[in-house]
Amino acid sequence: SKKKKLGELKMLVLSETICRAIIKGIKNSIGFEISITDLRIIEKISESVILMAEFRDKLILYMHKKIQLISPNLMELVGEKIAAHMISKAGSLKNLARYPASTVQILGSEKALFRSLKAKAKTPKFGILFNSSFISKTKFSNRGKISRFLANKCSLAIRIDYFSPVCTSFYGKKLKKQLEKKFKDLNKY
Repeated sequence: SKKKKLGELKMLVLSETICRAIIKGIKNSIGFEISITDLRIIEKISESVILMAEFRDKLILYMHKKIQLISPNLMELVGEKIAAHMISKAGSLKNLARYPASTVQILGSEKALFRSLKAKAKTPKFGILFNSSFISKTKFSNRGKISRFLANKCSLAIRIDYFSPVCTSFYGKKLKKQLEKKFKDLNKY
C-alpha cells in the first residue's frame, strides 16, 4: 500500500524526495477521512467557484467589447478597467465628457477632496487614475505632473469618443504616444 501511494504520488509530483516528505506528513497529520456528506459539500462549493470564475471571465469579455464600442480612445489610453470605472463613476460617457480635466484627475477621490478642503490640507492629486501604470510607475515627486498630463489626455480622449461619429482608437494611440514620451522625460532624472 505504501509503495502504491508512493508510485501514484511520484506520477503527480515527479520528485521522490517530495513524495517521501508528503507521505511523512500524512503520518504526522491529525486529519481524518472525509465523510460522504462533507465531500458532497466540498464538491458543490468547488462547482460554484468554477461557475463564478467562468462568469467573471464572461463579464470581462463583455466589458472589453462594450468599452471598445463606447470609448475606444480612452480604453487605449488607460485600459478597459480604468475606462469602465471612470464612466461608471461619472454615470455616463456624456457626463464624463462634460467634466474638465481637473475633475477627471480627481474622479474617485471625492471623499479625500472634501476632507482636505474641510481640514485646509493638500488636495488629492489623483483618484481612479492612480491605478494607471503611468502614475504608479512614476517617481513620487513627479506623480502630480504625470497625473495632470494623463487627466488632460483622458479628457481629450473622452471628448473625442463622445463627439466623434466614427468609432476608432486612432487618437487614443496618438495620445498614448505623447503620454509615453512625457513619462520617459519625467523619469529620466
